[in-house]
Amino acid sequence: GKEGGDEDAFDFGMDFDGFDPDDDRDLFFDRDHDPFPFYEPEWEDDDDFLMDMGGDSLWDDRDDSTSLDMASLTKEARDFLVLHLYTSVSASSWTLENRADALALHAEGCLYVHQHKEAMLAALAVEFLAEQLEREFCPHSVVGALRARAGVAKMVSAYQMNDRQLAVSTRETLLKMDMSGLSEQLTSKFEGTCEVLDFVPALLGALRQMKDAKEAGEDEG
Repeated sequence: GKEGGDEDAFDFGMDFDGFDPDDDRDLFFDRDHDPFPFYEPEWEDDDDFLMDMGGDSLWDDRDDSTSLDMASLTKEARDFLVLHLYTSVSASSWTLENRADALALHAEGCLYVHQHKEAMLAALAVEFLAEQLEREFCPHSVVGALRARAGVAKMVSAYQMNDRQLAVSTRETLLKMDMSGLSEQLTSKFEGTCEVLDFVPALLGALRQMKDAKEAGEDEG
């Protein structure tokens, strides 16, 4: 088995033949990737604004958000975690709690540079470690704090990756948890995303009423 002990607890069926732990590739930040580039739309009138937001599909009753492939993301997160376990600096001296804390911090950092998929993978990895820590009778407060930090990263990432249903369900779970251990920045991310999750349906409802009123006025004319 591997020295250090912690790695033995994680056997995800990974094949490390040819794997070089001294490879200096950055395993955590892909700075060239931005899945959500900013743009500045030019709207001539209200109709152009509505079309830019999704056109007639805006008025459909269906939810136009996507559903993330969580099975695939979970597999990626397990691979991501194994790489972290094998390549952490001074890995032999790190406890699982140290590693979970580092990954939670990494997930939070990814949110600030718009690396939402990376944040999602790190958050899922933290959840795996939290389960292991719970089995090892780690204090509930420690495990709960890790899950709260990972949950916020997961919620924000899900929303930014257009899976509103996952974002909402994660938010409902978080609201039942002790979130007093969140950093000020992560708390701000959580509150801001919650506001957007509540605001967008209200905005779409108002826009739908405007459209109906406009069509009614045209019919009367």
